[in-house]
Amino acid sequence: MNLKLQIKGETMRSLMVLVFLSAGGVCGAAENVKNWEFKAAEVNTIQVETDSGEIKLAVAEGPAVKAELTGEYDAEKCALTAEAKGGKLLLKAEGKKRALWGNYDCKAGFSVTAPAGKKLFLKSGAGNVEAGAFTAGAEVAAGAGNLKLGGLSGTLKLSSGAGSLSGTVYSEDLKSITGAGSVDLAWLKAPKAGKASITTGAGSINLVFPAATKLNIQQTTGVGSFESEIANDAAAPFKLKATTGAGSIRIKKSN
Repeated sequence: MNLKLQIKGETMRSLMVLVFLSAGGVCGAAENVKNWEFKAAEVNTIQVETDSGEIKLAVAEGPAVKAELTGEYDAEKCALTAEAKGGKLLLKAEGKKRALWGNYDCKAGFSVTAPAGKKLFLKSGAGNVEAGAFTAGAEVAAGAGNLKLGGLSGTLKLSSGAGSLSGTVYSEDLKSITGAGSVDLAWLKAPKAGKASITTGAGSINLVFPAATKLNIQQTTGVGSFESEIANDAAAPFKLKATTGAGSIRIKKSN
């Protein structure tokens, strides 16, 4: 009788250990995924900042702005901010201060969906940044990451230190600067007036405009060539300034 009770006791303890370990595994995985939801009507601008994590913004019409933590999140190294206040949604993942010197490298990023009419302020130190067809303008910057745009429009300020810039846009007020990366941008429709200034230190510039576009072109190449399928029109109301230190400049007509 005592032997049977002992066996049953050992069996129960083993089962309890298995259940505990299983639950611990699930909790551990869940800690790396965080989600937030905010009322879209209370958000006018979306500001996202990361150390080296990726940032992705996609358009999704509806009553909510949804955000998900992505990348490598370590609670001991990363400090998170996710709050909406005064019309601005702030999402931030930054490295905590070390005990002796400097900060930890936080590799967490964000994936966000929101209605198109939100203005964007996106900044990553070493991560890639993607932005969809938002219409209220944007400031997008990456230290060493690539910028990829999918139909972004409005007043645009774009910069990358060591990454490339590519995608589709519509803007009559655009400024972009890349240090060591190329620029490949296509306008979704012909700009009627305004300006675009595109500068690269050591990368090529490739631009595509609808065939009906009229351009007042100012171009400067240090070590590189210039070609344009669109004739320069000094009287055109849209001014394009393209400057590269060590790359070519190409302007083409879209099909």
